[in-house]
Amino acid sequence: MPQQERREHPRYTVRVPVSVRVSNGDSREMSVESENVSWDGILLSSTSRMPEGTTLGLVVVIQPATAPQFRLIGKGKVVRVEQQSSAAKFFIAIRCNASFHFSKKD
Repeated sequence: MPQQERREHPRYTVRVPVSVRVSNGDSREMSVESENVSWDGILLSSTSRMPEGTTLGLVVVIQPATAPQFRLIGKGKVVRVEQQSSAAKFFIAIRCNASFHFSKKD
């Protein structure tokens, strides 16, 4: 019997740049790309592995074709990491602590 999808919210394919800052005392910042987003999470693609349980600050950059660029800012925790089979990249699943908030790009 096929396994039933357990997701609370639908996912949407959105591939945009995401700036990630590790919040657990390490001030490093990385640029990654989103694969998909939902109401309470985001799936990232990265060349670097992140340990499960890592708390992150996220800035998702959105560039509409006919409007000024804006950012969605939020925080979340790494809940799953999977290595992509075809490349030296990782899928990193983030559960967001709260909804993203909107910010215009300066």
